Amino acid sequence: MSKTTIPRGGITADAIDATLIADDAISEEHLDATAITGHTALAEAPADTDEFLISDGGTLKRIDASYVGGSSGLVLISTTTGSSSSGLNINGPFTTTYDHYLVLYEIDFSSDGAKARVRFQNTSNAEQSDTYHQSSLRANNETAANNFNSTSYFVLNDNGQSNFSTIPLYGHMYVSNPRDANTRCGFRNFATTSDAGREGGFEISAGHLNENTEISGIKIYPDSGSFDTATIRIYGIASS
Repeated sequence: MSKTTIPRGGITADAIDATLIADDAISEEHLDATAITGHTALAEAPADTDEFLISDGGTLKRIDASYVGGSSGLVLISTTTGSSSSGLNINGPFTTTYDHYLVLYEIDFSSDGAKARVRFQNTSNAEQSDTYHQSSLRANNETAANNFNSTSYFVLNDNGQSNFSTIPLYGHMYVSNPRDANTRCGFRNFATTSDAGREGGFEISAGHLNENTEISGIKIYPDSGSFDTATIRIYGIASS
C-alpha cells in the first residue's frame, strides 16, 4: 500500500476536521443540495442582518439581507383575515422598526350602505377613542372638506355604497409615526366608494389622532352589520 494511500476503513468517524483540509480544496463536485435543503427553513422574510454567501467576482463574501432586498421597499408584517360584526383587531404590527406603514384592505360587508371604521390601539392593545380629526374628498366633489372633529374613530368610506354586499371595498391607508409618542399618529387613506347607482367612485381622506400616544395596533370594524370577509395586509415601509 502506498504511503500516501489510507484505506477508507482506517478513517474513523469525524476524524477529518478543518485542520486536515487544504484551503480552497472543496469544490462544487463535492457539494450536495442537502448542504442547503438539510437545514431548517427560515419561513419568513430575512432580517436586515441575516447573511447570504455570494461570489463577488470569484471571491466568496458574505452580505447582509439589507443589501439584497431585506429592507428595501415594502416588508409584509401581517395578514389578517376574518368575518365578524365586531371587526378585526390587529395587535402589535406597528413597532419601532419602521416609521411608516402601508395598510391594504379588501372588505365584503354583510349589508349594503355599510361603512368601515378604524381605531388605533396603544401598546397595551387598548382602543384609542379620543378625538380623530379627518377631512375627506370624494369623486366629482360630491362632498369636500367633510370634517370629523369630534368622533371617536375615523372612517375608511364615508358614504356607504348601495351594493357593498356584492362589491367589496378596496383601499389603502398610509400610517405615519405610530410609535412616536411625541408626534401624533397620522394617516392618509384612499378608498373605492360611491353613492347609490354610481360605480367606480373613490374617496381620499387624511387626518390624525388628536393625542400624542404611542400606537402599536389597529382595529377595523363595521358601523353596522358585519364583515362577510375582510383581508387586511400591513407592510412596513423601509427608509433605505
